[in-house]
Amino acid sequence: MRNTRDRKFLFGFGIMLSFAVAAMAGEPWPNFRCDMQHSGRTTRVSRVRPTVNWSVPTSGSIAGSPVMDADGNLYVATATGRVSAFDRAGKRLWDFSTLGGIFGSPTLGPDSTIYVGDLTGVLYALSPKGSVRWLYRIDNGGKDARIVQAPAVGPNGTIYASSWDGHVHAVTPEGKRHWTFNSGRLLSASPAIDSSGTIYVVGLYEDTDLGVWALNPQGTQRWLFHRNMGSWPYPNETHVKSSVCVDEVRGRILVGANCPLGGFLCCLNLRDGSPVRWVPFGSAIYSAPAVDSKGIVYFGALDGCLYAYDLESGKSKWRFKTGGDFIFGSPLAEGKSNVYVGSSDGCLYKIAADGKEAWRFPANAEIRSTPVIDENGLLYFGSMNGRLFSLGGTASAPQSPPRR
Repeated sequence: MRNTRDRKFLFGFGIMLSFAVAAMAGEPWPNFRCDMQHSGRTTRVSRVRPTVNWSVPTSGSIAGSPVMDADGNLYVATATGRVSAFDRAGKRLWDFSTLGGIFGSPTLGPDSTIYVGDLTGVLYALSPKGSVRWLYRIDNGGKDARIVQAPAVGPNGTIYASSWDGHVHAVTPEGKRHWTFNSGRLLSASPAIDSSGTIYVVGLYEDTDLGVWALNPQGTQRWLFHRNMGSWPYPNETHVKSSVCVDEVRGRILVGANCPLGGFLCCLNLRDGSPVRWVPFGSAIYSAPAVDSKGIVYFGALDGCLYAYDLESGKSKWRFKTGGDFIFGSPLAEGKSNVYVGSSDGCLYKIAADGKEAWRFPANAEIRSTPVIDENGLLYFGSMNGRLFSLGGTASAPQSPPRR
């Protein structure tokens, strides 16, 4: 009788334990800027103070953003060509060295495979334990085939990478070439994908134009938009430095473009690529736009300002000047329409929906990384001095440094 009661107790305890483990597991953050649309928004809300839970060194500058799996493990890549995994407490789990530097973010597949591209033109698939599943090497007759931004994973598991060789490379989950699409010129931005599997890429079109392509999952062109932006006085330059932002709710695609005379926020119709609006700026835009649930667009510029615009009207909502001279990184809009963005002054900023500063955290090195917010509201991001941060203590916020 006692053994029966013990077995029942252990069985019931096992069920409770499995539910507890499931409750501890969170939703993953698998992509640069949260989702495959690169919308730069999340329903998660962070109410924590900007105090350090932990800060750990990596092997080099972190220009991209971390990603997080369902177990809370973080994956980050560095300019020295190393992919590192950390648990939620900041404990290093493993390191993997690639053949070249990495300036983009890793991307997680549905089975938590880690995909990352390097400057030698190699796309890597790594297991969650850090072992190599396969390598896909771009071999294009000696062309510079570097991959400088995050790969993307479509709904069917196909991996897409843009390369300086001018091609979009579609790779099967087994590491085999599915197809390539030739844009004709240099591609340097991360692809974005909508829920139907359409791929959106942006780059240089015929030397003087900003080009935006929509590709079918089979690799055929759905539409092309291009606009003359003037000739660059230096080689290997494009009119866009980061990914497009797809807003399926409003049927829009957003691109932050730049040209020798300044920058533009480009808004296109998602269905056919027809132009909706161009908003000119006196300063170049390297930052990928983010759009919140209310249709407000946020982006940084090389004047050190974060801008907020109404997507439908094109009217300015506000402008916030950081303490830095420029913003290279891309913002993140959270569920309460607060916005996080890093600046060249070495601070991560939280800006409220009205454009006022909520707080800033001094990381003491330029921040280009877009933060990750976990299910508990904790923040994770990297800095250009190679440190990975976790913020979210409950102590008083650190004093803000003097404004310039």
